[in-house]
Amino acid sequence: MKKKLNNLFQNIQKKESNVFDNFILIVITISAILIGLETDRELAGKYNDLFHYADMVILGIFVFEIFFKLYAFSPKPLRYFSDSWNIFDFSIVAISILPYIIHSSVNVEAIIALRSLRLARVFRIFRFISILKPLQMLVGTLIRSLPSLGYVALLILILFYVYGSIGIFLFSETDPEHYSSLPMSILTLFQTITGEGWPDLLAIQIAKSNTLVASIFYVSFIVIGSMIILNLLIGVIVSELDNIKQIDAKGKAAIHEEGHIVILGWSSKIIYLVNELVESNSDKKRVVITILADKRKHEMQDYFKHHIPHHKGIHFIFRTGYSYEMRDLQMVNLQKASSIIIINDTDTSDTYIIKVLIVVVNLFESTEKLPIIAVPLRNIKNDSIAQLVSNNNVYSVLVEDVISRIIAQTCRQAGLSVVYDEILSFEGHEIYSKKFENLEGKKFGDIVNLFENASVIGIRKQKEVIINPPLQNYIIQKDDEIIAIAEKESTFVIDHTQLETINDLSMLHKNNLTPEPENVLIIGGNHLIYSIINELNSYISKGSKINIYIDKQNFKYESNNLLDSLKIKPSVTYIETSSREELEKIPFKDFHYIILLTYSDALSLDDADSYVIILWLYIRDILKNQNLKMPIVTEMLNNKNEELARPTELDDFVIIDKIDSRLLAQFSQNPYLKKIYEILFDAKGSEIYLKPAKDYLELNKEYSIYEVSNAVNQVSELFIGYKIHELNGISRLRRGIDINPSKSQKVKFGENDKVIVVAEVEYL
Repeated sequence: MKKKLNNLFQNIQKKESNVFDNFILIVITISAILIGLETDRELAGKYNDLFHYADMVILGIFVFEIFFKLYAFSPKPLRYFSDSWNIFDFSIVAISILPYIIHSSVNVEAIIALRSLRLARVFRIFRFISILKPLQMLVGTLIRSLPSLGYVALLILILFYVYGSIGIFLFSETDPEHYSSLPMSILTLFQTITGEGWPDLLAIQIAKSNTLVASIFYVSFIVIGSMIILNLLIGVIVSELDNIKQIDAKGKAAIHEEGHIVILGWSSKIIYLVNELVESNSDKKRVVITILADKRKHEMQDYFKHHIPHHKGIHFIFRTGYSYEMRDLQMVNLQKASSIIIINDTDTSDTYIIKVLIVVVNLFESTEKLPIIAVPLRNIKNDSIAQLVSNNNVYSVLVEDVISRIIAQTCRQAGLSVVYDEILSFEGHEIYSKKFENLEGKKFGDIVNLFENASVIGIRKQKEVIINPPLQNYIIQKDDEIIAIAEKESTFVIDHTQLETINDLSMLHKNNLTPEPENVLIIGGNHLIYSIINELNSYISKGSKINIYIDKQNFKYESNNLLDSLKIKPSVTYIETSSREELEKIPFKDFHYIILLTYSDALSLDDADSYVIILWLYIRDILKNQNLKMPIVTEMLNNKNEELARPTELDDFVIIDKIDSRLLAQFSQNPYLKKIYEILFDAKGSEIYLKPAKDYLELNKEYSIYEVSNAVNQVSELFIGYKIHELNGISRLRRGIDINPSKSQKVKFGENDKVIVVAEVEYL
C-alpha cells in the first residue's frame, strides 16, 4: 500500500496520475451538472438541502485534492505552486470556500454583500481546462496570441471610433435613438457587426435620409469590420496555433515534463540503450524518454518507429539541437529530469562528452541538485576530469576498461559472456538492492538462503558495497541492504516455506591451490590489446604465455612502460591474418584459449566486424580439421552482426555496443550498480567464476539448489547458477546456463558441468 501511494505521489508530481485526474474530472462534471440543475427554481426550492450538502461534499473533495497534492510535493510542498494551473485550481477552490466562512460571520451586512461569492461555484467548470491538456493547449495559444491580438483590437477600436463618429454626423437627427451619442453609436455598430438587426437599422436610414449614403455606410462597415477585421482576429489565433505545431514539428518546442529520462546526443548504439531503458521501465504506466540530438525530428521518429515499434507505454519526445548549446538544453527541462545520459558517435575521444557535461552542470545552481548523470568514457584518466566537473556526481562507464576486463575473464571461462549478458540486461535476471526488516543482528551466512527466488551476492551500506562478505563473521546492520540477483524486484522476497534441512552432502572441496600455466593466443588487434594483456596478467599464473598474431597493415603492436613491467610479456608475430594459409601455420595445439580482436583502429565498424567474423570462421574450421577444441572469445563492435556469427557452445562473443549501452542504462536507473560492477569486473576481490561442480558435490546425484548453495557456502563462496554441458546444443543461445534457479529446483551434475559462483579466488 505504501509503495502504491509513493508511486501515486510521484505521478502527481509528474502530472501523470491518470486515475487521480480522471476521478477529479468526474467530480467536476458532477459539480457542473448540479449547478445546471440548481438554475431551475422549482428543483432548487424542492431539493435545496440536497444541493447544499452535495456542494459541501464536492468542495470537500476539492479541498482534500489540494492538501493531497501539497503532501505529494513534500518535503517541499510549495513546489505545488510552481505550476500556473495549480495556482488556477487553488484560486477557484479558495474562492468557493469563502461563502462558507462568511456564513459564520456575525456581520449581517458582510453576509449579504459576500454571499454572492457563492456564484464562484460556476467557475469550477473552468477546472476542465487544468485537467484536459488539449484545452490547456488552446488556452495557451490564446495567451501567446495576446500581443498580436492587442494590435487587432486597437484596429477594431479605431474602426468603431471612426464609424461611430461618422454615424452621429449622418444619422443623429433622423435616428436619435441609435446615434444620439458616441457610446450609443458604437453600441449600435457592435449590434450591426454581429449581423443582428442591421437590416432594420438600414431601413430606418433609407426611409428618413439619403439611401446611397446609408447603404455605403452600413455595407462598408460590415465588409471592413466583419469580413476583414474579425477574420484577421481568427487568423492571428490560427496562425499562432500553426506556429506552435511547426515549432513542435521542427523539434524546437520546450517541454514541461518532470521526472523524465533525457538522452543527449545520438549514436549508432542508441537503440540498444533505449531498449534497455524501455525494458527497465516496463512495469511503470508512463515513462517519458526525451532525446536531444543534431537530427531532424521526423528522422528520429521514423528511426525509432522502425526499430522500436512496441515500446510498452514509453512516451518518446524528440528535440533537434546541440547537446553543448545551453539554449538547446533548456528545451528539454534538464532541471526536472530524473536522469541524464550523454552519448556521442562522431568524436572517438572523450572531449565531446566532457564538453557537454560542463554545459549541463552549469545549468544547475549547484552540483547537489544534479540528477543522475551517466556518461561513457574511453580513457580511464578522463574519469577524474568528469568527477571534478560534477563534484563526484557523474556515473561513468569506462568502456574500454570494462571490455578489456570482460574479454580477459571470459577467454578463460567458456560461457561467462552469457552470464554477464544475463545480469547486465534488464530483460531476465538482474541485480537488485533491497532492505529487509528483522534481519538486523543475523550473520550474513544465515540469510543467504532465505530467498527462494533470489541469489544473494552481497551487502550495500550507505556509501559502501561489499560483495561476498565473510559468511560467519559479517553481522547484518540496521540500515544494510541485501544485494541479490533476481528476475524481478517482486520476487526478491524472504520465503521460509521452501527451506530444507542441510543433509550430509559429502562435499569434496578439492584443494587445487596451485594453478597450472595457461597459454593465450591473441589474433588481430586494436588499442584494447594493451589493457587486455594487462588484465590477463592479473589472472594467469607464472609460466603462462601470451602470443599475439597480427597484420602489420591494420595494427602495429608497440610496447610501453606498463607492459614492460608485467610478469608475462607477450610474444608478437606479424602475419597476414586474412590468409588461411598463414593462419594454419599457427601452432594452435600449444594454446588453451583464443582471443580474436577486430581491427577497429584501421577499419570501419562494419568492415572490422566482417573481418573478425571471417577470421572466426577460418579458425573454427582449422580447429575442427586439427581435432582441437578450445574456447574462442571474439570481440565485436556492433550487436546486429552477432546473428551472422551464430555462436556455438564453445564460443563467446563480447559485443562492445551491447555492453556499454546496458551499463549506461543500468547506471542511469540504479546508480549504486556502478560500485557493484566495479568490484565484479576487478581482478582484486570477488568475481564471477564458472567452477567444476565435481569440486563441490558428488556427480550423478540429485540435489536441490538449496543444497548446492549450501555446499558452495562451505568454502565462503556464493552460488548464483549452474551450467549443464549436455544442454549446450539444445539451448545454444543460453549455453546450458541457468542463472538464479529457484531453491526448490532439483539438479544432477555430470563430469563437465559447472557451478557459477561469486568467489574471491578462482581455485579452491
